[in-house]
Amino acid sequence: MPILDVRHLSKIYEGKVAHQALHNIRFTVEQGEFVGIMGPSGSGKTTLLNLIATMDQPTAGEVMINGRNPHLLSRNEAALFRRRELGFVFQHFNLLDTLTVEENIVLPLMLESAPLNMMEDKVKHIAAQLGIGSILPKRTYEISGGQMQLAAIARALIQEPSLILADEPTGNLDSKASREVMSTLSASSREASATILMVTHDPVAASYCDRVLFIKDGQLYNELYCGDHRQAFFQRIIDMLALLGGKSHDLSTIRF
Repeated sequence: MPILDVRHLSKIYEGKVAHQALHNIRFTVEQGEFVGIMGPSGSGKTTLLNLIATMDQPTAGEVMINGRNPHLLSRNEAALFRRRELGFVFQHFNLLDTLTVEENIVLPLMLESAPLNMMEDKVKHIAAQLGIGSILPKRTYEISGGQMQLAAIARALIQEPSLILADEPTGNLDSKASREVMSTLSASSREASATILMVTHDPVAASYCDRVLFIKDGQLYNELYCGDHRQAFFQRIIDMLALLGGKSHDLSTIRF
């Protein structure tokens, strides 16, 4: 059974003029897969992520995560489902300035009232995995943007969620920090069997994925698989984006 099964998903926003943001989207994501979503601005990428994250309700179709449809849950059940089954990595990190890096990372476990020794063991283990042990006692304003995003990834991974949703995780980072963050996400997928779905406009970031889904005008347009050669995959992504006709500002400055 796939971790994520998106079935005939459609979203229409009502108004004076109804707008169809997504139409009949279908795909699955298996455990341990790292899947990217790309497309021009306004293509429906963020709408899709919001529907999977249960932040928005579909007009038609289903989202199944680990065999359950979170959209059928009550508000309280859905909040609990999000906390336990989903991990989130955002462009703006969403770390709390009043807490240390360590306290930010263990926050999901604190919300679950996990035992203190379990929290300590887990944070040490994940910090060692991601190479951020030295920054655990620091406050967020004492560390770099790249380190902040690694801390956010640690927070997303610490509860071993079924699915991690990443929204432009390299959007605020320079090229060196971006590579570090993408290498970390890729390694988490390979070594910890983390299942990751990432929206990005950055072809370099997308080249770390196992495959990339391309959306145009709310519909699945195409799909590319990485294979053995990341450089060749990167070039195929660039070619596909050119074919999609994204505006130049949709693509980041390309630095490999």
